[in-house]
Amino acid sequence: MQKRVHMIGIGGIGMSALARYYKNHGWHVSGSDSGESDLINDLRNEGIEIKKYEDEENINSDIDLVVYTIAIQETNLELAKAKSDGLNVLTYPEALGKIREKKKVIAVC
Repeated sequence: MQKRVHMIGIGGIGMSALARYYKNHGWHVSGSDSGESDLINDLRNEGIEIKKYEDEENINSDIDLVVYTIAIQETNLELAKAKSDGLNVLTYPEALGKIREKKKVIAVC
């Protein structure tokens, strides 16, 4: 069964790269963002479903992981629902940490 990840604030450069990582590793990726951009259009063209507004209905029990940017408020409807439903919820930095747990990393800032 294909794993599912929903990304809240998917339109940023880091979150969009993480979305592509999950997609390239066989996950079904969905997301939401408050804005529109060329980056979001590119993700849509790559087959990632992106909603423009936060909506509790974007969160359901089929989702294996919810990743959110730290710019998202705790009052965000999707984030609040994911947490209240007991879903696996990670911040963007936490998700990056999970990905690299068994890998050697070289980082440049």
